[in-house]
Amino acid sequence: REQGLPQPQMRILTDDQRDPQSIPTRRNITEALRWLVAGARPGDSFFVHFSGHGSQKFDASGDEEDGWDETIVPVDHRQAGEITDDELHKILVRPLPEHARLTAVFDSCH
Repeated sequence: REQGLPQPQMRILTDDQRDPQSIPTRRNITEALRWLVAGARPGDSFFVHFSGHGSQKFDASGDEEDGWDETIVPVDHRQAGEITDDELHKILVRPLPEHARLTAVFDSCH
C-alpha cells in the first residue's frame, strides 16, 4: 500500500527506478496512461500527476491557435520522441465516458 491505496490502483514512474517498467520512458508513460483509463465508467475519478520536462513542437495537425503543440519529455525522448498534448488527449480524455472525471496536474514548462 502506498498513499492509502492498494498498489494495483496506482502506477508510479520515476527515473531512479531499477525496474525498467517503472522508468518514465515514452512507452511506459503512454502504457500507464492507457492502463489508468481502461474500463472507465460513468462516475469514476482519475488523477494524473507529471513532474518533468515540457517543451513545444510545431503543430503539424493545425489545431493549435499559436501553431505549437505542448509536449512532455520522457527520459528516452531522443530515441522515442516527446508526447504531445494531442496524444495525451487521445489517450486520456477521449476514452472517458460522460460523467467520468479526470484531474491532471502537469508540473513542467509550456
